[in-house]
Amino acid sequence: MSNTSLHFGTLLALLLLALPSHAQSGKNPKEGDKKKPISVVPQTGAIYHSRWQHPRIGFRNPDGSDALILHFPDAKAVNFADPKWHLSQIEAMMETEIDFFLPVFAFHKIYQKARVNEHNETSLRALIKALTTIIKGGGRPPHVAMFLDTSFLDNGGMSQKPDMAKKNAHLVLLESIFKFYDILPKQLRFTASGYPVIVVDSSLGRNHNTDLFNQVSDAFLLRYKSRPWIITEKSWQVASTARWQKGAALYGPQSALDVQSIGPGYDDTRTPKRGTPIRKREDGRFYAWSWNKILLSNPTLILIESWNDFANGTGIADSQEYGHIYMDLTRRFIGRLKNHILPDRKKPVRLAHPDPIPRPDKGWWHTQGIKDRVFFVAKQHRSDFGYGLRLGRVDDGSFRRTKTAGISTITPTGKDSTESYLYFGIADEFAYRIGGSYEIEVIVHPATKGELTLQYDSWDRSSPIAGAYKSTPKVSLTGPKSGKNRLIYTLPDPRFGNRQNGGTDFRLAFRGDNFAIIGLQARRLPKKLMTTKAKVELR
Repeated sequence: MSNTSLHFGTLLALLLLALPSHAQSGKNPKEGDKKKPISVVPQTGAIYHSRWQHPRIGFRNPDGSDALILHFPDAKAVNFADPKWHLSQIEAMMETEIDFFLPVFAFHKIYQKARVNEHNETSLRALIKALTTIIKGGGRPPHVAMFLDTSFLDNGGMSQKPDMAKKNAHLVLLESIFKFYDILPKQLRFTASGYPVIVVDSSLGRNHNTDLFNQVSDAFLLRYKSRPWIITEKSWQVASTARWQKGAALYGPQSALDVQSIGPGYDDTRTPKRGTPIRKREDGRFYAWSWNKILLSNPTLILIESWNDFANGTGIADSQEYGHIYMDLTRRFIGRLKNHILPDRKKPVRLAHPDPIPRPDKGWWHTQGIKDRVFFVAKQHRSDFGYGLRLGRVDDGSFRRTKTAGISTITPTGKDSTESYLYFGIADEFAYRIGGSYEIEVIVHPATKGELTLQYDSWDRSSPIAGAYKSTPKVSLTGPKSGKNRLIYTLPDPRFGNRQNGGTDFRLAFRGDNFAIIGLQARRLPKKLMTTKAKVELR
């Protein structure tokens, strides 16, 4: 199937969602109906983390410490294999009037030894039994869509990472999708205008074909006699699907997307090796602020991050810490959404912390005589930590160490047609929420060809995510013939507040071939520049 045809199908689904009810039925409105406002009722779903089992799965970190920020009221009853536990969760969802929910699901051969496949299948079957029980009793539970967990793209070294750029890469995704829909009865599926909904998690920075989800759609049609409505996370750089963006629980709802997402707050401080900023809940104000923003955006489909991800602190389900507060808020705002009640502009929700609160990035660097600059050299620094600069290990910034023509380099795992990232954090002892201007010098491998942009955490709130990802001008690198491989970035207004992914301060965004860096350094400029425009020079 061509990109054009699938894109038309996606647009058609969106169009049907946006059409008034009389248009969906194919009937013309009566003359008297012109005086009545007619509009679609938006749908709200919640991402459902179904694979919990007390006390073994999800409750403890490998070192035995508590893995949860929020806690289940009756932890001993939590068991993904028990339909009764799912029944309690679904009945709670029904109280909030959520329209559908999305079990996080994956089924891949690399998970066989870890029993993830067995657990996910067991959980889904128990979930279906719970739904069937409610229906037999005369209840109307929310329908089920699929949330495709893509963590197998970065599988922790169990086997070789899947190559999503190869010809038949769609088969890697279909393994999970087919398993899910083979088990889920048709009458339980959530559909958007007849299209079964599949929401796809982050690409984790993996290189991929732009035609990937067209192939998925074609295969789904052959198997189930219906095309799916695929909603990909924004990191998938494909033009033929609807889009959503992960991270609303941390950053708030993002505009200019097909599907809106929302969350109550974020805190992963009990997860090892994380440096993500924290989003305070502020006694429900952040959630209310986010809902008001959603209500003003005229949405058709909303995803809540999440129903019960208690490890990352994004759950709205009943918890020891908050009780039913967030369930009550959800029911209230869904009621406003469906009745098209807009927020009162005279009573705005004000946040004590408009931005996420960065986590400290200090204690790992000690000055050794050089105080005016920090640097990272691939050959010299064999760990993730350099002299005041560290590499950030984050989902969309995976990297590897290589040698090209005998030169030690750092290169991202994604390359070619998709944008790849390398993240860096500056030690707080050198720069943290400090005024002044800075210069960053990047030395790339001479063979690099493509476009490079540096995106840095700035004070410029007009830039993406309240200034956390301000871009410098793009630079075209043409390879060894140019003889130029040093880029000097002049940043007039850096904040360096640990607000990028993984608690980092800037990233290199590249699209092209053979991208690798030899080293880089950051230094303070003697005077603050009286401009807001970042500059770059290629030497």
